[in-house]
Amino acid sequence: VTVIDAKEYFEFTPGVMRAFCEPSQWLSSVFMYHEVFEQQLGIRFIHGEVTEVKCDERLVCTKTVFSKKEDHIPYDFLLVCVGCVYNRVSSTGDYLVFPKGPKSPARLEARFAMDHLDERFMEGRRRKILEEHIELSDMRNQPDNAVVLVVGAGSVGVQSACELKYYFPHLTVVLMDFLPHCLGPHFSDEIVTYCQAYMDKVGILCIYNKKYDPVRSGFWDEVGIRAPRKTYIFSGVDSHNQFMDRESLNSPGQGRASGGWIRVNFHLQAICWTGRPWGDGRVFAAGDCNALTFEENGKIERFAFPKTAYVAEQQAVHAAKNIKASDKLMYLPDGNEILEPKHRVDEPHKNPYLLKTWYPWGAQVYAISLGPQDGIIAYGVRGPHKGGKVFSKGRVAAAQKEMIKYTKVKQHQGRQNVLSRFAWYLVHHWPVNICGSGPLLHCF
Repeated sequence: VTVIDAKEYFEFTPGVMRAFCEPSQWLSSVFMYHEVFEQQLGIRFIHGEVTEVKCDERLVCTKTVFSKKEDHIPYDFLLVCVGCVYNRVSSTGDYLVFPKGPKSPARLEARFAMDHLDERFMEGRRRKILEEHIELSDMRNQPDNAVVLVVGAGSVGVQSACELKYYFPHLTVVLMDFLPHCLGPHFSDEIVTYCQAYMDKVGILCIYNKKYDPVRSGFWDEVGIRAPRKTYIFSGVDSHNQFMDRESLNSPGQGRASGGWIRVNFHLQAICWTGRPWGDGRVFAAGDCNALTFEENGKIERFAFPKTAYVAEQQAVHAAKNIKASDKLMYLPDGNEILEPKHRVDEPHKNPYLLKTWYPWGAQVYAISLGPQDGIIAYGVRGPHKGGKVFSKGRVAAAQKEMIKYTKVKQHQGRQNVLSRFAWYLVHHWPVNICGSGPLLHCF
């Protein structure tokens, strides 16, 4: 197994805004890839950026760090898990909370040369977090210019605004969204009311029904605030699958409006516009980078999964099972390829060994922290209509989310964290599927 990533470290992204507010929290949510992959799990790690996938030759073109030439890495099966980005306002697709990366691999060196810190490296990321923390702290000396704007009042935007107000009470924190209330259209009134009441109590200014348009003349006078010193963007999601062939990507307006998402079938295989597996059925995509596409009654239908960590990990489990099943069909135990396999991976409808993915139960669960001492955990949140019930709230919910963060990071850190690995293994491999969709006993 070989892993390619533009960063040299793992970062638990839901806890990054708290790290900006309290930098000591960051060290508990990161680790170096090579220490875990290579030293503990026997996985090869390549620090670089994928520039192209040549499915006809089964090659991945990679621009590794400190190298001027591309490396061509062969593969038998390829699993794409590049996620997505939030900021639709910036032309590069970057936003401040996550490490900066290029929108186009061809601009890799130029993009990072524009910044004085290279966040592909752990030290560059650490210094970025420290600089943000110092800048936020120094605003207490300039009370007339201590406005911080958070654009996007979804779950991430609400959490970020609450973290900023808790750790920096001197700031004027403003939350802006074009929708009429926070958390979007899929959360029940009970959940929305609880979060809004907390923000009103701590003094977060919420501006709804207003689209963020700072270049328009008179915009700040219209919304009633002065131009912010800092702006954090959490509006919408955008793809960054630029290394994939356009034949495997959907177009703007198809599924998610921005386009560029990897089309996949129910087996999580990348597919062409015609619905046939792309790359001979050897290329899979899991998590936030894909868009499930299928044909029903002669029409092309699309199914949108929530862009959450649980869905991404559950899809990764399903894709890994399908890769293992395909490997057994196509290769002998000695590694030689079977010339005429009984079932073809590029004909999934004829292959009974491939697992179909489904809407997992954890996709309906959201843990929203409202600062380190308050929060709410909701379940049963599933669009397109309002829904969801409160599982826990207050300090109990805050403690539960901290436990999720701690065990999740420990699970990824290696084999010595037995309890965390066992707990999350059960979560993603539980044989009985009571909630969500999918088969009741999916182990058979």
